[in-house]
Amino acid sequence: MGYKINGGEIGIFGDETYLVLTQFQADRNLKIDGKCTADTWRHLTEATWKLGDRLLYLRKPMLRGDDVAKLQITLSNLGFSSGKIDGIFGPQTLEAVVDFQQNQHINNDGIVGPNTLRALNRVSRPDTSQVTCIDNLKEFIEFKSKIRSIPNFKIGIGDMGGSDVLVHLLNKKLGAFNLNTDVLMGLNERGIVTQANNSNYDLCIFFQYDELIYSFNVYHYKGFSYESMPGLGLGNLIAEKLSALNLCTESGNSLGCSFPILRETRMPTLLIELGTPIIKPANSYLIVDSVFSAIAEYISAK
Repeated sequence: MGYKINGGEIGIFGDETYLVLTQFQADRNLKIDGKCTADTWRHLTEATWKLGDRLLYLRKPMLRGDDVAKLQITLSNLGFSSGKIDGIFGPQTLEAVVDFQQNQHINNDGIVGPNTLRALNRVSRPDTSQVTCIDNLKEFIEFKSKIRSIPNFKIGIGDMGGSDVLVHLLNKKLGAFNLNTDVLMGLNERGIVTQANNSNYDLCIFFQYDELIYSFNVYHYKGFSYESMPGLGLGNLIAEKLSALNLCTESGNSLGCSFPILRETRMPTLLIELGTPIIKPANSYLIVDSVFSAIAEYISAK
């Protein structure tokens, strides 16, 4: 993977290993804590796969890895969009593969094997490491087109821990303005992702309390040379509104990350992480009003 560790630390988690791990986490848009969590380990495993190492196809559980991300980027740059570049071989990736195979007049079985790889190598550019500007704009254009169909525009609102009051307040606030909303609660992260995708929401907003931070973070999806433009735009606006409340001494952030809740939901998704000084009962209405104001402003800017 290109990360070098001093031979003296083989079998030992020392300072150099810690630094290399944090660099890997930064490169993969993960939480930079120097801990080999389940999510970090998953990304370490996925990073070992290169396109051509194995057959790629739709199955359960879905195949994940850098080889899938490279496939998605290559297809997208050829005009066969697989949706969000997330390194997960899902239904949209299958559709893009089949479309490509039909275009190249090869067996359209949706399986990426030697014949499909040869066809990809024959027609793709030498450098397929980056997503084209058109591909990055696709999600943004589709999101804006859905906004025009309010009140059919669907928003999922969920609690990732310690913030259920905010969820219910925001749901009530959005509902009062004829926005179609659902509350996702009482589920683990996998259950929330599954429900969100099955419900085909146009936008998801999640709150989370973290006692270890002293400000706030607003996260949107960023990974594999791809960044959610609706997530970035709305995330920046929410961060701006929350900062204006002056509820904490430290400044908040709007960040692109590849947390599972952001990576695995198919729609633009935001995770609003609130620290100890902010998430107090007295601040609940202020926080919700700011988030609502940002959502209303963003979706009204058609």
